Amino acid sequence: MKYIPSALIDSASGKIGEVVASTGNGGPYFRRKVTPLNPNSLYQVGVRASLVTLARMWETLTNAQVTAWNSEASLLKAKYPGGYKKKLVGFTLFVQTNQNITLAGGAAISAPIAQVPETGLSIASVTSVGSGATTFTFGPTPVAANTAMVILAAFKKANQKLMRGNLKYIEAVAAAGASPLVITTGINARLGVPVTGNTLYVEAYLINILTGAKSAITAIKATVS
Repeated sequence: MKYIPSALIDSASGKIGEVVASTGNGGPYFRRKVTPLNPNSLYQVGVRASLVTLARMWETLTNAQVTAWNSEASLLKAKYPGGYKKKLVGFTLFVQTNQNITLAGGAAISAPIAQVPETGLSIASVTSVGSGATTFTFGPTPVAANTAMVILAAFKKANQKLMRGNLKYIEAVAAAGASPLVITTGINARLGVPVTGNTLYVEAYLINILTGAKSAITAIKATVS
């Protein structure tokens, strides 16, 4: 919750009970104390290793390359909680772009390439059978050249509330991957075996592995039969 500094509270930081005071890009705010989860899964370990690798790569860039990233970033804005917008900095754009590229199976780039938004999926559906196969159908098919399709998913029980943070990376489908796509192995490994009656939520989007450009997200759901 944001607050406006006053004669009583000029600025605040630290913790009182379950309330934490801090300051972010959007200004000073209060929030509830949260103990973060650290699943330390193979995927999480991979993401952290990627951040370290990219941070080190940034340090090896030439002045001209850094300037190019900063220039490209100055044309863009990032959205923060509360609707606050702020221009990106070159390092942030460099990391975001190359995380997209490497997640999709491409090689990290040292200089930014003008990004043309990718066209998203036109159709998508999913079927999942209790203790059986999960199949994702999509179009257009197959996945185009220099493009990969990233699939995220989560199961939800009838009495649960789904949050986007619950979605887990399932796989990245390389160019020429065709519909229908059996994603049973990824679903079972990341989420567990489907249980009849639960709802399966799936999000999919396309990434250009040369530029890091992403498409809009396509979100679908289905009840496990």
